Amino acid sequence: MNKLLKAFDRALLVWCLTITALLAAAVILSVFLRYVLGITFVWAEEVITLLFIATTFFGAALATKENEHIGIHTLVDVFSKPVKKIVIIITLLISIAVVVILFLRSLDWIEKAGGLVTPGLRVPERFFYYMVPVSAVLMIFYFLRRICRLIVTGSDQRPEAFQDRACPGR
Repeated sequence: MNKLLKAFDRALLVWCLTITALLAAAVILSVFLRYVLGITFVWAEEVITLLFIATTFFGAALATKENEHIGIHTLVDVFSKPVKKIVIIITLLISIAVVVILFLRSLDWIEKAGGLVTPGLRVPERFFYYMVPVSAVLMIFYFLRRICRLIVTGSDQRPEAFQDRACPGR
């Protein structure tokens, strides 16, 4: 099971790196074509928008996995270890509730607005919008993994392989 989870984590990381690299390449190419050659493609702007949306939402899932989302660590660090554990679990449960609401609202949004077709690529916009519920599911998965890790090991630390060497206090 641990190998499967590590493979899944690695796949998400590779996916995020790939879409970020594609975004950078698409922007550079689009700028070159527009300002050097005077050529603009509508579909290229849509691809850049799609990649930007993908980096945002899949990056949010990756940030959740890496425990890099916004938190007030100074406040939580004041508590004793057992109380700190409970406070963190409660905040994670609240985070899950917010992401569940995001998931459900995004499904309604896709149903109402997902039928429009993009002008350049001529694909239904729902393909853009589906990134929201997919990333929400990934975030919930990583929040639940963190809760399980807290309950089983009592530790809130990320796995050692992902520790930031520049910030040893984290």
